[in-house]
Order: sequence, then C-alpha cells, then structure tokens
Amino acid sequence: MNRLWFAVVGVVGVAGSVATAQESTPAKPESAPSTAPPAAPSVEFPHPMITEVLYAVPSGDEGDADQNGRRSATGDEFVELMNPHAKPITLKGYTLTDGVVKKGAKSKGEPQIRFVFPELTLKPGEVVVVFNGSDGPPAGPVGDTKTPAARNEKFNNAYVFTMKVKGSFTAFSNEGDCVLLSDPAGKPVECVRWGEESQSPEKAAPRTYDAPESRGSVHREGDEFVPHKNLSGDLGGLPFSPGKVEAAGKR
Repeated sequence: MNRLWFAVVGVVGVAGSVATAQESTPAKPESAPSTAPPAAPSVEFPHPMITEVLYAVPSGDEGDADQNGRRSATGDEFVELMNPHAKPITLKGYTLTDGVVKKGAKSKGEPQIRFVFPELTLKPGEVVVVFNGSDGPPAGPVGDTKTPAARNEKFNNAYVFTMKVKGSFTAFSNEGDCVLLSDPAGKPVECVRWGEESQSPEKAAPRTYDAPESRGSVHREGDEFVPHKNLSGDLGGLPFSPGKVEAAGKR
C-alpha cells in the first residue's frame, strides 16, 4: 500500500496547509500553521479526507470528547475530516454514513447515521469535526446539517458540527461498522471500517481502510489508521484529538 507521510513543522490554530507535489502552496491564513507537503494526497481534488474516527468512546471522564461536561458512549463519537489540497474545497452535499446490516448480497435496512454537510468552504489544511450529538451539543460554536458554525476555539479552531442524533442507540457499532464519505452526487470517496463485517457501507469506496480495535479514536498516520494512543508524534498517548490533525512521520 502506498504511504502518505505528513511532516509537522508547527501548530498554530487549525491544522496547517497541505500541498501536493504538483500544486503550489497558497498563502496560508495567519492562524494556520505550515506543514511540509506530502508526495500526493490520498484523495483526489476536490474531496476532503477522513483523518480521525472515534467509534469506541473511553469510559469515565476521559471519554468526554465533545467537552460538554458529560461522557456519552454515543454522543461523544465523532468523525474528523480535513482539506489536504493546496486549494479551497466546498463540503456542501458531502455525506457521512455508517454501515448497513447485510445478509448475502442483499442489504437489510438503511444506515443509522447520515449527516449531510451544509455550505462550507474549507481552506487548505482546515479541519471539520462531526459529533454524534445524542447527549447534547459539543462545547463552543456548533453547526448542523443546515447551518455551518464559526471556528471553534475549543477544538483547535476547527469547524464543529453535530448530527443531532435522536436516541442513545443510534451510533457506530464497536464490534463492527464503518464510516463512509460520499460526494454530493452520492459517489463513495473513502471508507474506514473496523471489526466484524456484519455492517458494511452501502457502496464500495475506491479507498477503504481497515482500522484496528481501539478504546479511543483511530487516527490517520501516513496512509493507514492506527490507535490514537499509538501515534508516533506529539499526539501519541492521547485518547483522541478532535480538531487537531498531526499526521506523524514514519513509524
């Protein structure tokens, strides 16, 4: 598998600008750090890239990923994405879904989770975090499927959203599930899956990653997903880091 390496040079505000070898790096916003460009992005322009998934929330106070003062086994789940390109991209119409239960070749039911992004332009290196939200909204400014929010300083100035999930049983399955990113036309872009294959994406994605079991998030490092606590960079040892993308060097 080809590996994509990020080298972090600085962290100020949101994650830094990431440019491809074929694209020139634009002037970055004052609040954004800079990073060395990777050899190539893992997704084609103008798609965003999945960088972190929390599907198994740690127990106790450590699990309060959304910083609302309460740990929720479902409400604190999140998916993080970033713009890995040297040009701005728009998220309007992109969709996040979980898996569907399948038997043979026939699907049984629909995804429990479905979040459609509203109008939002992401500059190079900017990050969005989408929480399940079943236990109330995350701390700070929060958007939803209709309205984007301002940058949220509680989450490293990322754009934060809530799915406003109704009910504590609508969530990722720790035993086996996935998160699928699809473009506005419904075409799959990326999929991160884990555990048993009892719940699979509606459609196959051109780039699918098998994430390991992890009590805490799985985070993109290079061109794979690893337990967040096993990251080799400064974020290693933490259970998760919504809003802060620091893809470390070679493991």
